[in-house]
Amino acid sequence: MLLEKTKDLGLPGNFFIPFNLGLKMDGLSGMRLFDGFSITNEVLPAQYTDALTFIINGINHSISEAGWTTSISSQTFNQFEATNPKPIEFDADSTRGVTDLETENFTGPTPFADFLRSKYAELSLTEKQSGDNNLGNQNAEGPQLSNGDDITKEMAFATIALFREMRNQLGANYVNANFQITAGNDLYHQNIPGSTSNHKSGNALDFTANTKSGRNNEYLRSLVFIVIKQFIRGNDNFNAIDEYAKLSEKGTGGHFHIVSKVVGANSTAGQTRQTAIELRGTAGNIEDREIPTKELQKEYNDYVRGVRSKIASDRENERAAITGDNQKGGMG
Repeated sequence: MLLEKTKDLGLPGNFFIPFNLGLKMDGLSGMRLFDGFSITNEVLPAQYTDALTFIINGINHSISEAGWTTSISSQTFNQFEATNPKPIEFDADSTRGVTDLETENFTGPTPFADFLRSKYAELSLTEKQSGDNNLGNQNAEGPQLSNGDDITKEMAFATIALFREMRNQLGANYVNANFQITAGNDLYHQNIPGSTSNHKSGNALDFTANTKSGRNNEYLRSLVFIVIKQFIRGNDNFNAIDEYAKLSEKGTGGHFHIVSKVVGANSTAGQTRQTAIELRGTAGNIEDREIPTKELQKEYNDYVRGVRSKIASDRENERAAITGDNQKGGMG
């Protein structure tokens, strides 16, 4: 019996064996290391469907009296149409279409978003400061992580742990990447009528991944998603959608959508968590990663103490300044 591609989940995991594909052809220029390409089903064995993508990892040109030939070697990876073994509904995550602004910019405290921001320098992260079409903020200004309200502590912890793991695993690929947070609990998602988006409860975050050179983006994103899958396997309350691979219905730009607390997961028909993981192909070869909640809680406590100490110090300096001015005035 021929195995068919499982809709929205890529290849059957028990039958996916990664392999190197070598091709020899008439001389051809323009190909580069880490470029991606696909092969038609007629060439591949029946169980390998169009869910496969190939990454070039070697190129050799030979010129002789017989002519010019080009040989390439490549490595397979599973191209997923959907990316979450615990299905969640798509949000209009990256859409910035026309809508009425009903909720104004949030001006209250955002301790968990600020805690994540305190790690930006360590993790080489940036944050988008306005929404497209002026919808990120009434004045087209405002940090997209929390200008609708604060994110949850779980979301902050999960994001820090994920990017630390990416930094450790990707090495030079991480150094040569631009990662930007494009949405969190932002004003745009707060203003979508009738939306039940996880963004509105502070449990979702979007980020983009691009190389600094503008080349090999697909390769970088495949590496990023390998790390994301580790967290999906290792944490029941962590999930993700790769909207580079399959954009949501109203989405306008590729990004990774991560969720720290899945809402309504049991309401979606489909596979159980374990069965879905088995259907994920290469996910079976990935070591699980847990979010180090206790360690991050300690870091957060230290962060809070530092903020409180600074506030107390600022107040003391302000009182000292007022006292000094009064003494100067009395001496006059």
